[in-house]
Amino acid sequence: MLSFFRRNLFINLIFLLLFVVVLQVYFLFKWSSPEVVFSIGLDITQGLGVLSNNFIQSFLTIALILVQAVLVSRFVIDHRMSRALSYIPGAIFILFTCFALEDSNFDVILFANLFFILSIGNLYNIYKKYRPVTHIFNAGLFLSIAALIYFPYIIFFFVLIMGLLSLRNTNAVEMAQLIIGFLAGFFLCGVVLYATGHFDQLMTMVKSESGLPDFDFSNSISYLKVIISIIIILVLVMYQTVVKKKKNFDAIRKIDLNYWILFFALISLVFLPQPDNKHLILLSLPVGILGGLVFERKEGVLAKEFVFVLMLVLYCAFVFDVIQI
Repeated sequence: MLSFFRRNLFINLIFLLLFVVVLQVYFLFKWSSPEVVFSIGLDITQGLGVLSNNFIQSFLTIALILVQAVLVSRFVIDHRMSRALSYIPGAIFILFTCFALEDSNFDVILFANLFFILSIGNLYNIYKKYRPVTHIFNAGLFLSIAALIYFPYIIFFFVLIMGLLSLRNTNAVEMAQLIIGFLAGFFLCGVVLYATGHFDQLMTMVKSESGLPDFDFSNSISYLKVIISIIIILVLVMYQTVVKKKKNFDAIRKIDLNYWILFFALISLVFLPQPDNKHLILLSLPVGILGGLVFERKEGVLAKEFVFVLMLVLYCAFVFDVIQI
């Protein structure tokens, strides 16, 4: 099945679209209560009433996942993280994102994840660039927008700092540019909230979206997705030598950044008052890139095909309630 995504051609992009549709088509008929409220307190259905339509929400979910999957694949191709030019990283991203999002047909975290991916994309673009002011500023700005939509993304500010230090011989000016870009999103949002008399929503967001989690171990099956995700992370860590083999130095730096994203995404679980499986989407970017690099390799093709199909079957088991959590 991976053969549908092993090339960087238009037909493979069509296969990627069909893959998203197949994974999401069930939710066109099985409605769930969508999450349409940003962490900042904005209900997007109030300004855009059309988003209250379940079919529109499903199509928007498909579009958002596809766009992000294409961006993930382009990161791998454009930054030469792999010699294979394929959409396999995008396919892995799609499968993991749908796995984390199930059993919902729409969630605003997809918007947050899009801005996070754009933030990391701008961070990648600062390497060996002369005065990349725009990319540094945008990296911080896009992350702040992601955090305003889904607050836990704020933890990745540490990733931006580490990425800036790793990808450049940075100085105080560039660090200030990153910080200013990051604060700009919160400042502009604060101005709008103050003008509309809702400035207290900023503090409400910080208080409600951070704190120690209340784990309920009496229902251990509810943590099955978290356990599966941790197993995936452990496998990716075990393969880090293979993933970085025969890569140039700048590609290795960008690959290493994904392991830091995995680390901080796991740390964020400890500061989430109400753990939710959708939070696993924070892992989707590094899982897509690192998992794609593993599955793109020519060694053990049949074994990788089997594992990919097995992951697909596991996803279907969750969708059709064969496995209930």
